[in-house]
Amino acid sequence: MNIKLDISDFEHLWHTGSNVDVSYALENDSFDFVKGDGLKVFINKSYSEIKLGMYHIGESYLEALAGLQILKSEGYKAGLFWDDCYIDGIDGDFWGWCILSNYGSKRTK
Repeated sequence: MNIKLDISDFEHLWHTGSNVDVSYALENDSFDFVKGDGLKVFINKSYSEIKLGMYHIGESYLEALAGLQILKSEGYKAGLFWDDCYIDGIDGDFWGWCILSNYGSKRTK
């Protein structure tokens, strides 16, 4: 059995998304790199102006890995990170898996 996923499936995997500057991600020590593209692939002379999509997946590694693979197969730069920052107002709860990507901006292909 083969399961085919495309970019429309990615929309169903993440629950919280926002745009961040590359400088925010570089300076925030709560992002632990796991797989894919590291933040250095997004750096150029004016990296503080580059916007990345930050997509929080949750605690499921399988969903996070599927999201990463979808973005990479569609030609986007994307990295999988563990975000251990706590959610404001929710005691003991954290964000979990996070994908940082240029999805929503220009493609790498």
